[in-house]
Amino acid sequence: MSAAPLPLLLLFDIDGTLLIGGATGHGAAMHLALERVFGLSDARRHVVAYPGRTDLEIARELLMLSGVEVGPERLAELERAWVTAYEEIVEDDLSDRVAPGMVGLLERLAGRDDVRLALLTGNLEPIARLKLARAGIGGFFPGGQGAFGSDSWRRAQLPAVARRRAGGSLGAGGGRGAGGSAERGRGAGGGRDAGGGRGAEGGRGAGGGSAEHGRAGGERGAGARAGEARGGAAPWPRNRTLIIGDTPLDVACARADGVRVLGLAGGAFSMAELHEADAAAEEAEQLEALIEGEVGRVGR
Repeated sequence: MSAAPLPLLLLFDIDGTLLIGGATGHGAAMHLALERVFGLSDARRHVVAYPGRTDLEIARELLMLSGVEVGPERLAELERAWVTAYEEIVEDDLSDRVAPGMVGLLERLAGRDDVRLALLTGNLEPIARLKLARAGIGGFFPGGQGAFGSDSWRRAQLPAVARRRAGGSLGAGGGRGAGGSAERGRGAGGGRDAGGGRGAEGGRGAGGGSAEHGRAGGERGAGARAGEARGGAAPWPRNRTLIIGDTPLDVACARADGVRVLGLAGGAFSMAELHEADAAAEEAEQLEALIEGEVGRVGR
């Protein structure tokens, strides 16, 4: 008998895709960290673009505009301070920020064997995990998978990181969609993951994360990225990888790695502005139909 085909790896963006309006505390935490680490109390005066960019790309631009030159060690310090600040100010319950229809979509996807869920986001990983835990959907996305702004400040590098991690998990129970059943997705309280969102799923302690997240200003060398440490396992195939996001930069990062991409409009960008995606939707129900089409395209 031939081996079953690999699932389609679905890499979800967070802000504007899974969550709507969930980045307010995130930005406030960045400015608090900039003040604590660099003494910058007026960085808000600088106008920079946010949608689709990584956390550290945004911070680097604000520092440059403020006339502050920093090296990797200071950026790592900022990263830790940013995580600490977010843990201090994030709301206990972000469940009302989940995009309409998204919980049901994730529940259905998590119960399938032909797809696998992970994250691809510009958020620092501890912030991403805590944000989704407080929104009640963190359990759909297993730890040790996906790619984050703490892996590289260049978003175009993130799809390859996520594929390496997914490839490295093969043979270690990594073939299912979300690492388990749909029950893992929502916490007992409905608005937070079980354990209140501060455990392994919901972000690290005040130290700003593990050593994995504090290196060289959030960008690791190719040999240090997760997945390559697992015996040099082959990355997840490009033809079985699909990025889902709401900005042209999500589309651009998919193109940089040669993978397909679905746009989800209705946030900062319209359907017309996402025209370079392979397809785009305006709501979760339409997105589900597009995902079904992608699964059929690669074959079950």
